[in-house]
Amino acid sequence: MALSAVIGVAFRRSRRALMRILGIDEDAKKERDPAVRELFPDSPDYEQAIAQADASARERKRRLATPIGADRPLAWPLRFARALPVSVFAVGTAFVMTPIEIVSGSGTSLVFSASDILAPLLVACGSAALILAAALSLLRGRAFTVALGVVCALGLGCYLQALFLNIGLPIADGQALDLRAHEYITAFSALTWIVLIGGSIFLAAKRPRIERALVIVISTCLVVVQAAGVIGIIADQQGERDASASRTVITREGLFDLSKNGNVIVFVLDMFDTATMDQVLQDDPSVLDEFTGFTYYHDSTGSMVPTRYGVKYLLTGRVPEGNEKFHDFYDSWFTDSTLLRDVVDASYDIGIYTDTLGDHNEDAAEFAENIHEEGDSAHPDIPAALLILAKVSLYRDMPWALKPLFWFSTEDLNNAYIGHDPSQSAEYLIDDAFYGNMLREEGLTLNDESNSFRFIHLMGAHWPYTLDKNGDRVKESDLIEQSEGSLGIVADYLQEMKRLGVYGNATIVVTADHGYWHLNADELNYASSPIMLVKPAETAEEAARPLRVSEAPTGPWRLSRNGHRRRRRRLIEVRHAGLGRPGGSSNPILLDHL
Repeated sequence: MALSAVIGVAFRRSRRALMRILGIDEDAKKERDPAVRELFPDSPDYEQAIAQADASARERKRRLATPIGADRPLAWPLRFARALPVSVFAVGTAFVMTPIEIVSGSGTSLVFSASDILAPLLVACGSAALILAAALSLLRGRAFTVALGVVCALGLGCYLQALFLNIGLPIADGQALDLRAHEYITAFSALTWIVLIGGSIFLAAKRPRIERALVIVISTCLVVVQAAGVIGIIADQQGERDASASRTVITREGLFDLSKNGNVIVFVLDMFDTATMDQVLQDDPSVLDEFTGFTYYHDSTGSMVPTRYGVKYLLTGRVPEGNEKFHDFYDSWFTDSTLLRDVVDASYDIGIYTDTLGDHNEDAAEFAENIHEEGDSAHPDIPAALLILAKVSLYRDMPWALKPLFWFSTEDLNNAYIGHDPSQSAEYLIDDAFYGNMLREEGLTLNDESNSFRFIHLMGAHWPYTLDKNGDRVKESDLIEQSEGSLGIVADYLQEMKRLGVYGNATIVVTADHGYWHLNADELNYASSPIMLVKPAETAEEAARPLRVSEAPTGPWRLSRNGHRRRRRRLIEVRHAGLGRPGGSSNPILLDHL
């Protein structure tokens, strides 16, 4: 007991000494009875002393009657100091952390990285946070507390939505979001947001001081956590950039020129299914009138899905072997192929126009004249990129019921960042309306190359539906109109070839990377089949004949009855029609790989 008494005395004395050093007054803001003194009626200050005592008693009674945690007026600097971390949390969660995570996690689907948009993103969102904090600080009393709580609840809702409530959210491939397929998560998400916002308002009304303290603690902690995450993402990407060479890009160089001698043109209309073509022809039988000399192969077989695989197959003729590990095949996809090398050896100038090669841009750059390291000619449209990133962020962070309002596709991001720079040095992005307008305005020209090979990838029948049947951009369209518009752009290209006199001796293939498909094959109710229309190099008379339809089966592979894989020529009938120069000479390069 004696030892406990000594320790207690030492603790109390050291505590008082520490309080004196730090200048802390333990009696501050404590209610204490005033000193008692006797008053005499005949005293000169009697009336004044009585009035002061009465006013002091009334003020003390008011303070003691105020519930603990009741709201108290705050000066503007204190309101701004409380509003700032909450504003930084809400804006930073929705419009900084979300875009950084989406862009950094998109791999090769996007033409820009998180590092490319970090600085303008921080400037824009920092300014927005300051403006929001200033606006909140203009409110007073209960209105300020309620607004502060609601803003924090919105930021917390975005944080929880991205972390736990986006289960089953489809990829941004352009297909519209159908909430009927996600009813339960939509209802649970809405309930969560209602509880967060309603709870913040209730707490602000009942315990305003507790509410203000709570939102500041939540906001500050989550700002620190997310800032650490952003720093880690940027550091990783910067390390990858420092360790790799300059980014290899696919430009528009040569997109609208052809050789005056021999040409091979391959149009890839994304996800254009044979069944879709049949519907288009029922709606407008004249849509293929410009495709003279073509044969429409109605029974075709596809190769690989999705687009990032299907397009690479078309450029290489390679699919994985049964006993081959996919990552080994993927790394050697182009290096072990002979198609592009054979085209170069046949004295063709190659132009490849797609935005889906990704990691294989550099492999294709060895053969294609329009693919090279990114130079100083790129001028990204930063304001447009920030606007689309804000839309993308809201799509991810808003409750399911509101997500359709912020629907987007990956092409929207790329097209916004690159902008509509018509120069040939600009990066090629799939945008059918923009491509069609440039084609109609500029037309085709002739180059001085011996021969030209052009591989042009367009949106075709793929979501989103943004084309009318004339190939112009519209807000709302459908599969048939989009498909007709895409075919119309190809028809304009064929008209230009006829005008230049290079149509007859050109080999032209209009196909698709794949037909209509689903991740779950059970959802398909018919056989998926990419379109295949071919015009071989032929005489003027042959090139002028109307389009023919063939039921000859075409496709890359088939299993024979004994189980061995046997190669099938995708263009069986074309071997006999002649897929080369006029006079029926065949083109073994395309026969072997298409």
